[in-house]
Amino acid sequence: SLQIPPDYMSKMYFDEVYFARATENYVNHQIPDERTHPPLGKLIQATGIIAFGDTPFGWRIMGVLFATLMIPLMYLLGKKLFGTWIGGFSAAFLMTFDFMHFTMARIGTVDTYVVFFSLLSQLFFLIYFMNVVKSGWKKTSILPLFLAMIFFALGFSTKWFTIFGALGMLALLLAVRLKDVSKLKGNLGDKYVAIFNYPVVLFLGFVGLAALIYFLTYIPDMLAGDSFPTILNLQSAMFSFHAGTVTDPSSSPWWTWPFMFGINS
Repeated sequence: SLQIPPDYMSKMYFDEVYFARATENYVNHQIPDERTHPPLGKLIQATGIIAFGDTPFGWRIMGVLFATLMIPLMYLLGKKLFGTWIGGFSAAFLMTFDFMHFTMARIGTVDTYVVFFSLLSQLFFLIYFMNVVKSGWKKTSILPLFLAMIFFALGFSTKWFTIFGALGMLALLLAVRLKDVSKLKGNLGDKYVAIFNYPVVLFLGFVGLAALIYFLTYIPDMLAGDSFPTILNLQSAMFSFHAGTVTDPSSSPWWTWPFMFGINS
């Protein structure tokens, strides 16, 4: 039925005009209009439309589900980090009543999915990292690191900014590795070679698996008519967009963000 004036109950609003429309494209086996981010978030969102129809509820329900799952996930992360249920409860409580979490959970965009995958990646990395510090590299199962990389790949296949968290985790591993190698006997060359011993080769394999997962999410695009070289060229276009060669007149310089005020570019 016609609703006057139209509002969020019947129409797309905010960035839904990009992501929900791209999701509709995927449901209709079309190349999406929005291509500034990888496909996975929109593919997840498409399951809501397939299940509940091309309606605001269909656009938004998957985000609500993922945001709900984020609460117990935050509990597990907080408990693992602080070692007590109080730490887990505090983290989950703060997430539950965080206004940004609540706001993004009800909007048909992909941000909720990427945060969910990032938290899962960080949880498994924390398990691996704490075991390495406690028991050493060779006595620690590689499975948590493998799972951390899988969920990083899923997050990266939704939005690229998960790379910053991954770089932080890599820096922690490298710091521990350098500390262990510094204790080894031998000359500087021997210590340099030791840095690349177990589990570096396995880790590089995980990176290759993450790249494979990333490009597998583009299968619907290729089924809709894109070639693989087109997908590769799209990555360069996406990087150029986010690097700032494409500007928005309403954007502000990065240094103004911590101060919560804007200066138009």
